[in-house]
Amino acid sequence: MLVLPSKTSQEHVFLVGEGLLFDESIVELLTLETNLLVSRAIYSDNLAFLKIIERDRPDAILICDSGALDPAHILALFSSHPLMMGLRAVVARLDNNVIDLYAKPICVAGKLHSRPRRIIVKSSHDLINILRRKYHEQQ
Repeated sequence: MLVLPSKTSQEHVFLVGEGLLFDESIVELLTLETNLLVSRAIYSDNLAFLKIIERDRPDAILICDSGALDPAHILALFSSHPLMMGLRAVVARLDNNVIDLYAKPICVAGKLHSRPRRIIVKSSHDLINILRRKYHEQQ
């Protein structure tokens, strides 16, 4: 796991994935092309994940879905922990270029009640702008 110095005025993105090349590539992109603070972990279980979120207190969580990870399960945790309720969540998938952006995911009775904003990314800069909150949907 990459551990970074204490939080400054920079936005902090926490990447959770399966530890595959897909995750590594996104971390490399974000650390080389932005001033975002990036930390990451391989998802293992709920308790470990929540402890990391509590410790790192990120501004956004980027879920890298390569196929075996269950983004819906991770998003359901947003309602179970007070620190996660105000976070943005972004789901990036290996198999397509559609990004799901959840402003504030809400899960009630085990069901996700927040619909994602689906964004088709055309370049790495689109993903970076989504994470920086600078994405404006083209009309």
